[in-house]
Formats: sequence, C-alpha cells, structure tokens
Amino acid sequence: MKGYLNSYNNLSNRSIINENLLYYDKAFAIDSNDLITLGNKGVALIFLGRYIEAIDACDKAIAIDQNNSDVWSHKGIALISLGKYNEAIDAYDKVIAIDHNGSDAWSCKGLAFNSLGKYNEAIDACDKAIAIDQNNSYAWIDKGVALYFLGKYNEVIDAYDKVIVIDQDDSEAWNNKGVALNRLGKCNEAIDSYDKAIAIDQNNSDVWKNKGISLNSLGKYNEAIDVCDKATSIDPNNRVAWKNKGIALSCLGKYKEAIYAYDKVIAIDPYNLDAWYNRERLILLSTISSKQYLIGSVAKNPF
Repeated sequence: MKGYLNSYNNLSNRSIINENLLYYDKAFAIDSNDLITLGNKGVALIFLGRYIEAIDACDKAIAIDQNNSDVWSHKGIALISLGKYNEAIDAYDKVIAIDHNGSDAWSCKGLAFNSLGKYNEAIDACDKAIAIDQNNSYAWIDKGVALYFLGKYNEVIDAYDKVIVIDQDDSEAWNNKGVALNRLGKCNEAIDSYDKAIAIDQNNSDVWKNKGISLNSLGKYNEAIDVCDKATSIDPNNRVAWKNKGIALSCLGKYKEAIYAYDKVIAIDPYNLDAWYNRERLILLSTISSKQYLIGSVAKNPF
C-alpha cells in the first residue's frame, strides 16, 4: 500500500494537495468524463486521509472505465484504510482480473487477509506477488507477518532476511526479525537486530520496547529500564514499555518504582488485568519488605 502513495510524496504539503483538489474539481466540472482527473483526485484524497471521498472519486472513475486497474487499486487502499478488508479484497480481485502480472495487487490482498486473521490465505497471496516480483518487499513483509501469527518463526526470519537483501535500511524488517528471534529464545541475536533497526530509525518507540523485552529475558534489568525509558520518552503511551519497565524494577526489588510503572500502564489501559494483578502483588511485597525491615531493626536495637 505504501508503494502506491510513494508517487505522491512530492505533495508533501497539505495545502498544495488541497490546491490540487480545487484544480481537479474545476477540471471535472469542465469534463465529467476526465478519468485521469478523477484518478488523481482519488489519490490526493487518500493522502489526506479522506477515504470515503476517495472511494466516491474512484467509483465515478470506475463508472467511466471499469477496466482501469489503477483506480481499482486506489479504491482498495482506501477500503483497507477504513478497515473494510473484504471489500478491499474484491477490489484487488478486479485489479488481478485486469492485470494478471500486478504484483502489488497480490501483496495488498495479502495485507487485507492478514488484517482478517486469514494467515494461510495471506501467505498464498504474498507468494503470488513474489512469484511475479521477487523484489516486492511489501509482499515479503506481509508474508512474514502471517508466518509470525502461525508460529513459524524460522520462516519469519527467512522472509525478513529477503526484505533486508532488497533494502538493508528497512527498519521494520530488522525489528520484525528481532521479534521472531526473541520468540525462539535467541535474545542476543534479537538485540543485534533491534540495534540495526535503531541505527536506521532512532525514533521508533516499539523497537526500543522490543529491545527492552529481550534485555529483561537476559536478566539485564538496568539496561532494560534505560531502554524502556527511551521508548516512553518517544511515546509516553507505549503501554508495553511501561509494563516491561515495571517487570525490570520489580526484579531489582524496586517495588515502589515498579508500582509507578504499572500505574502508567493502567492509566493507558484501565482494563489491563495483568497490570492490576502485578500492581497489587507489588504493594503486598512492598508491605512485607517494610515489616521485615522494621522487625530486623527492632531485633538489632531492642531499646
């Protein structure tokens, strides 16, 4: 899906895009059968996040020419963005029927299947995309996502290695590879992968959070705390980073600080039962530790 929008990156300013929309509307008023204008309008509206209007523009274009694969593709993007995955799949089926060699359509179809939790279907669609274009990194990424949810972590790593061969600066691929390595218990390798992602993009809170999970697994709690702090400085609402900071602090016996971390989790997600349970457990441990300290002090200094 990102690939379609890359061609519109020259419209980096929303005001410029809105000016273009005014031009498209004037052009359409002159010629209501101007397919190019409608197509461009649809892309501009997608870029602005106005997906319902984009679909309307695409439908008008489709009414003029039902065999325009680009317009069906743009409609599919808008439908995915609205969470209408089944309708998006239908749109991409139209693209595929028109252009059998369209790798991107199969890739986007895989993305829609992933969003529906239909992981085997997603893999089939991504494999179709890859058969047409082995350098379709989006297809490899979406295949990796599907494999991950099926628990096939070694195959996930293989998929993201393919992405990295295509583009070694793909931070998402390095991050996702790290997640799969962590699942296999290969925490040091996972950290190496996260560090690659961080070198490319230091402002991805989730990568820092994931590194914290691996550090916790290795018992490197002080390092995990530092990394979780980095994650929450980027995104204060990173619930998992706060949770993992709480785990690290509790393992170091810093119960009051850990309770504060779990309070942050609860403020973000009030229905997080794990956070509530861990918070109450730490309050109890903190109370017991305080009592033991007082008993020890009295024993040493009875008068």
